[in-house]
Amino acid sequence: MREQPIAELRILKGLHGTNKVHWLESSRCQGVAVLFGGDRVGSAPQEVLRLQDVNTQAALVRQRWPGCSVAIVAPSRLEANFACYDHFLAACTRSGEPLGYKGRSLKACLQMWSLLRALSLPDRGDERSRWPPVRLLGFSKGCVVVNQVLAEIAYLEGLSDEAAIEHLQRSSRGAPDVDLPDMLVFVKAIREVLLLDAGLNCRGAYLTDPEAAAGLGRWCRRAQLRVSLHGTPRQWGCSARPWIAEEKDRCMALLAAAGVPVKQRLHFAGQEPSLLMHFRILEAFEF
Repeated sequence: MREQPIAELRILKGLHGTNKVHWLESSRCQGVAVLFGGDRVGSAPQEVLRLQDVNTQAALVRQRWPGCSVAIVAPSRLEANFACYDHFLAACTRSGEPLGYKGRSLKACLQMWSLLRALSLPDRGDERSRWPPVRLLGFSKGCVVVNQVLAEIAYLEGLSDEAAIEHLQRSSRGAPDVDLPDMLVFVKAIREVLLLDAGLNCRGAYLTDPEAAAGLGRWCRRAQLRVSLHGTPRQWGCSARPWIAEEKDRCMALLAAAGVPVKQRLHFAGQEPSLLMHFRILEAFEF
């Protein structure tokens, strides 16, 4: 049996704070896949704990894109095991629920870009501004970061590069040595966005802003970007949280109508909802 690769733990300072990043580098340099995970599970079946392990998750993402380096970004903080992505969201509750998705903040893109730069990406010699393809994955509550990134891309679509750089300068708090043109190149390198069994105990699991969807549609007419929504009966069929499926359907409809390349897939259809099913989507998310 082949030994599972070990992701190296890095503690990196981004523009909006410090995050732990588990880094599995690929010598093939065919891109980078960035995963944002969900709340922590303490007492659970062994298989759930295995799938929650960052090395397992990094290996599963690597299997999906063998030539990619993989970054598993830890939450900015854990509040009683609730994942809180303060460094990426414009605002959130104490337990990490987003208080809306405000594209104007550009907080998620700036934080992610600065963390990946701290990992020496892109490492292209004299061509440092040429980013490899970037894929973003949100799992469970980690999808809130992906939603914020999509809102920010939609906001940037309405700006010229000059206006975007001026706005980024304000959003980066005037930090020195910030290569803002490179940050724009990074955003344009985002090729694929995947939401894996998104779910919250409140509304906001999916992006449902018509203006953001329209902006993404215009962006996709000039740039390569596709979105895929993956779910299980545990989230999309949850009778106690019917808004998850409602938001998913609205998100799909808005993105499709705007011309965004988007598709959805229900995994484990007909099976009894379970926590294990929720985590197993990390193994099953390929179309």
